[in-house]
Amino acid sequence: MNPWNNPDETDQQLEDDHRAPDARARRRMRLAARASEWNPHYLAYCRAHGHTPEEQRDLDREAFPGGINCGFMLWMSEQRRLFNEAHPEAFYDRHIIADHDAWSAWLSRH
Repeated sequence: MNPWNNPDETDQQLEDDHRAPDARARRRMRLAARASEWNPHYLAYCRAHGHTPEEQRDLDREAFPGGINCGFMLWMSEQRRLFNEAHPEAFYDRHIIADHDAWSAWLSRH
C-alpha cells in the first residue's frame, strides 16, 4: 500500500511517524485537505483573489476556457518564484522546494 494515500491514518499515527520532517509535512497537508474537498494550496489561491473556491472555479472557467486550472498554475508559479527570492534556503535548487512547511505557510499568507 502506498503510505501517502492511507485513508486510515490518524493524527496520532502522524505524530508517531519518524520519517523525515518534509514527509511528515506532506502527510499533514493531506490530512488537512481531507477535512475539505479543496486542496489547501488552491484555497490559498482563492483567498488571494477574494473568492470562494466555487466562485474562483467559475471565474477561471470563463478566463481560461479549455484549461480551468491555468490561473491556479500561473499563480503557483509566481508564488514559488517570490518564495524562492524571499527564502532561497528553503529550496534544494531553484526549482525543488525542500521546506514544505515554510512553503505552505507562505501560501497561506499570500
